[in-house]
Amino acid sequence: MQQSSLLARFLAEQLGNGSFELVPCQGGKNNQCYQVKQVDKSYFLKCFFAGPSGKFPKLKAEYNFLNALQLQDNHQVAKPIAVDFNNGYLLTEFMVGRSITAEDINADSESRYVQQCINFILAINTNVHQSTHDKNQASLQQASDAITNLDDAYQIVEKRLSRAKNTIDRTDVITHECLDFITNVLAEKLAEINLLINEKNRFTPLNSDCISPSDFGFHNAMLITKEASSSSLTDELTFFDFEYAGHDSKYKLVADFFCQPRHPVDISYLTLFVQQPFFRTLIDEQTTFIVILALTQLKWNLILLNEFIPEIANRREFSGQSNNEILSVQLQRSKAYFSLHETKLNHAKQILCNASNLKADGMKYSCIVCHAEHVERVYQSKEEHCVASDCRPLGFNFAIYQCQACGHYQKNIDDAYQQNVEEVYASYQAYQLTKGKEQLNFSADVPSSRCQMILNHCQELLPKSGRMLDVGAGSGVMLAAMTALKGDWQLYAQDVSAHQADMLKKNYKLIDFYQGDLHYIEEQFDLITLVHVLEHVWQLDSLLSTLKSKLSSTGKIIFQVPNIDENEWDFAIYDHVSHFSKQTLAQLVLQYFPFVYWPKNQIDKELTVVASLTAFPSSENKSNETINSHKIFDPQKKCIEHFDNNVQHLLNIKQQAINSVAVLGTGPSASYAGCILGEKVSCWLDEDKHKIGQLFCGYPVKPLSAITKNEFIVLPYPAVQSRRIKERLSDYRFY
Repeated sequence: MQQSSLLARFLAEQLGNGSFELVPCQGGKNNQCYQVKQVDKSYFLKCFFAGPSGKFPKLKAEYNFLNALQLQDNHQVAKPIAVDFNNGYLLTEFMVGRSITAEDINADSESRYVQQCINFILAINTNVHQSTHDKNQASLQQASDAITNLDDAYQIVEKRLSRAKNTIDRTDVITHECLDFITNVLAEKLAEINLLINEKNRFTPLNSDCISPSDFGFHNAMLITKEASSSSLTDELTFFDFEYAGHDSKYKLVADFFCQPRHPVDISYLTLFVQQPFFRTLIDEQTTFIVILALTQLKWNLILLNEFIPEIANRREFSGQSNNEILSVQLQRSKAYFSLHETKLNHAKQILCNASNLKADGMKYSCIVCHAEHVERVYQSKEEHCVASDCRPLGFNFAIYQCQACGHYQKNIDDAYQQNVEEVYASYQAYQLTKGKEQLNFSADVPSSRCQMILNHCQELLPKSGRMLDVGAGSGVMLAAMTALKGDWQLYAQDVSAHQADMLKKNYKLIDFYQGDLHYIEEQFDLITLVHVLEHVWQLDSLLSTLKSKLSSTGKIIFQVPNIDENEWDFAIYDHVSHFSKQTLAQLVLQYFPFVYWPKNQIDKELTVVASLTAFPSSENKSNETINSHKIFDPQKKCIEHFDNNVQHLLNIKQQAINSVAVLGTGPSASYAGCILGEKVSCWLDEDKHKIGQLFCGYPVKPLSAITKNEFIVLPYPAVQSRRIKERLSDYRFY
């Protein structure tokens, strides 16, 4: 062995001066692995191959992953004992078991082994997110070759293809044949797949982050016999080899599981994955997954040809493999593997299509709050009318679904819906009439912005200083309110788009601005705000888990969403995926944060909640009443009934003989009323002087004083709010 004196010193420091025996054992194709045998105990030793820089990045990834799972008390991986980052040594406990075989997998009629793999992934993600405030958890970085968008997946294959073409020499018949296969078959297939990638979506964040063992499959697992009961034994899977582990995409994790060729897994088991809410994104984004699956198959085709690449051949020699491995065998394996591509892809498409059909029928469509599968359609729009949350009229039909377990209302999040929403966001502009400034709330004694009111209501519950992150910052309305209230905070902002980043940095002296995925933010924050963000998110689990990991140990997070119990007009906002009640918002937030408080003062038609990982100090301005998440929701669907009545009322006005009406307000509900009333609308009325004189949906915005007392005004608001307006403006006529 190389560096035998260094290794002996390392083992002596860990095991003492007693005698031990090193027995070579199988442990991958890139490293040297040994069983370290003492009289009464054994350990597993892994000596890593050094990279070009002389460092051991794979050792760091594996140790950090094992250490993170050890903190979870996970017993499906080996416990790390000691590590030497300078020389590339990792010592762990020795797990006694046997390799799982293809015969084991094929004989498993109950799919126990595949289910154990799925359960392992679910467990490490659930438990990691529950302990994200441990300093060791922060050491989990991106996995090797992690993907954050479709182009990342494409570039992984492109780089492997280019390396193969540039480093394999045509020295003999077999290398000629290999290069011809790479150039004429694999390269052409890659070009074909590349054409399937929609350029609009190529760099769109996948938003499917998870903790991934990477290179995950039965080839990195073994069976250990355990006691199932006092009279029976059972085989359970344990997992090893985490050289590439870290944060990665669910798409890539699942694709690798089904594409690795050493222990092939029939794609029919994909059904077990998509039944889990954690992997629901595979159904929601079928096209994305199929493209990544196709690219992953090509990647493994090229991995099978690694023996032809000189650099990798050197690693094989280090690990002790024979130099006489027959290259033609690897080439034939790669060709045979390629011949199965289309069959696997077509089968995967059919599985996802079937799962999608079940979902659309309400049979397997899961609630995004409680994950119950019994979700029913309770409303279908009669005409192609709806609005975006920035108040633009849209020409889409929409449906509302309700969970029959918790009562949560949500849209049907299928591919067509997501594509439509992406188009909405591509040209999104909030607060157009006020040039990016937040509209005033006239229900207060003194008109003020929503964000000012939120901070005033929550002020006693918040820290006095620290780092503050505004998620979904948009034009900076919360940053403006925060600056006015607590100017000494260190301000950070995040948004899916960076087109306002320079303005935000300049106006609010931001420490940093982040675009896209929150996961890659390294800082932790004492205050995080999400004002009207949650209702736009269809991957709530991923978002809330990530937010939890970015919150300091005593930090607070403010959520504000529309309250569907007080404003049924919110159903008409197409890009609002969720429509929360106080009960369903509480049920969601309590899954991630043990301390949830409701400020006593709430803004009309809104829900504001403050959450934390630690208890709040005593305050007169908070309410932490217990909300029974198992309470039976209102089966009469009053919100839906009220909304349907509102729509019918507008249709009746449209059919009246009167020539025209004015609509009070310029928010989403006013825009929706305009969609239905069409040419009946003469103008919009508003009490905000900043909006007067501008065009809204093609009609002028006027003050109330511009119309006569005989003209009719439409109030597209909930009954309670409409009654208050009529009392306040009793001199006017209302429909």
